[in-house]
Amino acid sequence: MAKPKEIIRVNCVLGDKDWTFKKYLVSDLQYVLMGSIVIFTINWAYTKSLCVTFISFTVLIMSLGISYFLYCAVFQIPFFPFMNMLVTIIVMGE
Repeated sequence: MAKPKEIIRVNCVLGDKDWTFKKYLVSDLQYVLMGSIVIFTINWAYTKSLCVTFISFTVLIMSLGISYFLYCAVFQIPFFPFMNMLVTIIVMGE
């Protein structure tokens, strides 16, 4: 009986997943900024109060900061999921 040939597995880890993610996140940030300005303006027109609109956006930004702190410092998870950023955009629309 013949021996099977040895199988050699060759792989390569480039380590650029995090860099690619950050690159696209920064490039898409302009759309988030434009959308935020439009939603801020619409909320301001709807409530007719700059103070209420500003406070609601401040609470939204601070909640994102708190969730980032919980992920990194308390739970020690090194990667902050993009879904948390998406929730911020969804909440802005409501």
